[in-house]
This record gives sequence, C-alpha cells and structure tokens, in this order.
Amino acid sequence: MREFENANQILVAVIDETYGGEEDSYEQDSANYKIGLSEEFEVDFEVSNVGPGADIPAFVTVLQENILPLLPWVLAVFFSGKPMVDNIGAWRVIFKALQVYFGRPVILSRNGAAAIAVEAVFEDMGGVPKTLLLRSYRPAHLGEADSFDSLSSSGAIETAPPIVYLGMVFHLFEIEADGVFYLVGVNGKTPSLKRIYHSN
Repeated sequence: MREFENANQILVAVIDETYGGEEDSYEQDSANYKIGLSEEFEVDFEVSNVGPGADIPAFVTVLQENILPLLPWVLAVFFSGKPMVDNIGAWRVIFKALQVYFGRPVILSRNGAAAIAVEAVFEDMGGVPKTLLLRSYRPAHLGEADSFDSLSSSGAIETAPPIVYLGMVFHLFEIEADGVFYLVGVNGKTPSLKRIYHSN
C-alpha cells in the first residue's frame, strides 16, 4: 500500500462504498466493487486506506505522464512557486481527466486538489489567465472547511500529506491569477473559493 502521492502524478482515491454494509459478505463485496471500478474506468486500482485513526477503505489509481504528457512539468512549475506563463491551459486537460471519476465518492491528494482549485479560479475569471502563481498551500484539517470564510493563507508551500490522512484533509491554496489573489479550499472533489486581493 503506497504512502504518498508521487510528485509527478495525481492520485485518485475512490471510497469503498461497500464498507459498513454486511459484515459477513464485506470481503467479497469489496473485491467485487474493486473489479467493477477497474472495468468502469479501464485502469488498475490498489487497496488503500485514507482514514487516520479510523478506517476509510478506498481504492487508489493514478494519472501520470502516459495519460497526461505535460503533467510532470505543470506540477513542478506550479508547486515551485514560480509564475506559470506557458501551457496554463493544460490545467483544463488535467481537470477533465480527473472529472471522469467524479461520479464516485472521490478523495484527492495535493496534486489532484490543485487541478480542482485552479479550475475554480478559471471559472471565476471566465477563462484561462495569462499568468498563474501558487503563493501557498497547506493541508488543513477537514473541520476547518466549516469556517472557510475566516481562513487565511499559510504563506508557505507545504508538502503533500500522507495518503492515510486524506480522509481528514481540507486542501487550502492561495493562487494569484493575472493579479487577482484567491483562497481556494478543496474538500474531496468540491472547491470553495473567495477573492482575497486584487493588485489593481
């Protein structure tokens, strides 16, 4: 069972919806659910757990360079904290590749959450900006999602949390796009967004 999302890939964790059902048949039900996911999405899944302290069984797959050729470059530049001025539209391709999984209960690590956060910024702006810059990221506790309107950025770009903590993580990004500063939180596959500053 993997511990972390690779820096060059996006990890998608689909919650095991058979968990909490019939105890006697859970093992077989879970195995069948995993087979069904592989057939539905035509990718391999591995068994995982995204619950710290309490089990949240999940099945994990990854999006990587063979599916999205620009992915390693996009992720490296974005999380370096340097301005992106080329290939910004690649984020939309990445988001669409992720969206395929959104009919299921999905939890994402830092890289996948970034694609959702960036898409939320694009939607607010009405299109792809000329420049994009990650100013900060932190894996907040899920409980902080309830007070999103009062949250502020951390001022640092923190590392991705271990996979086992993902069930309790609220990803918090500060993103600057064409001089507009946004705070974006991502809970599972759902973004929350607020403009916090405009340089003009």
